[in-house]
Amino acid sequence: MELTDKERILLNIIRRLYSTQLQTYQYINKSKKVYFDIDANPKAGDIVFAQTSGGSNVKIGIYVRPITDGAIIKEIGTGNSVHLYTYKNVRFIPIYNLSKFDMLEGDQYKFYIKVLKAIAQKNINTHSLDSLDFDDGTVKIKFEHSNQNGIKIITMKWNKRTTIKAIIDNFDRWRIL
Repeated sequence: MELTDKERILLNIIRRLYSTQLQTYQYINKSKKVYFDIDANPKAGDIVFAQTSGGSNVKIGIYVRPITDGAIIKEIGTGNSVHLYTYKNVRFIPIYNLSKFDMLEGDQYKFYIKVLKAIAQKNINTHSLDSLDFDDGTVKIKFEHSNQNGIKIITMKWNKRTTIKAIIDNFDRWRIL
């Protein structure tokens, strides 16, 4: 059974929190540690726990903007649709250092999986995938060179029908070996 985007994202959040909070976290670089900050004011784009004053109703979402006595958050795992919730009298607790790849939804997540498959097919082991930045039909694929301080950025058009072969062709064109 395949997980929905929402289930997969929630599982990834729990997995990251577990690995950095409950295990021997003293050995983890603080900049990589996933953590909550109950004193922080969330900013647009932050992943937040939204907890009612009674504590019985908890949601996880992407913080959009504040409103009087609350905020608007986008529910995770709802794909590209704008599914906004308004919560009043709620505490918003940001979660920091989650992997951006863990938070991808819908077609963007499927494209990410295709990029991973293209990397495996090309046997790319000199570069590591750093980020994917999606913007209106284009994507910037950023690689870090593992042996040097070099960074390579590929910009390509994409949509849900972009194939692994098209991604590999772009790797070849941009000389990602």
